[in-house]
Amino acid sequence: MGITENSLRMTPSENGVMQAFWNAKKPMTSRQIVEAVQAAGQATWEPRSVFVLLNKLMKKDLIRHVGNVHSGKSVARRFEPTMTKAEYLALVVMDELSEKELPEFLESFSKKENPIAS
Repeated sequence: MGITENSLRMTPSENGVMQAFWNAKKPMTSRQIVEAVQAAGQATWEPRSVFVLLNKLMKKDLIRHVGNVHSGKSVARRFEPTMTKAEYLALVVMDELSEKELPEFLESFSKKENPIAS
């Protein structure tokens, strides 16, 4: 499917799930995702909504199913992001800026004083 211009944007709930993945740096089950999002104080949705969010993120090609793990008497699916946070943000920036604006954007990273970091 690939990332398209329309799929780059995430809702705050989707962003919370992706932050949990990026912070964990390992595949996670839906239960682990819910626990991580709740621990970070980013759960603006009911825990049972995690499956809806995971399906949306898979449709956007931001996460993928990477196998199953036994959890008690059931089997849980594990997911992982398809890209790092930096890669995602780079795609968002490239989507927002015109081809003419990209060199100026890149040049701003080489400046000695970064007003954002101060």
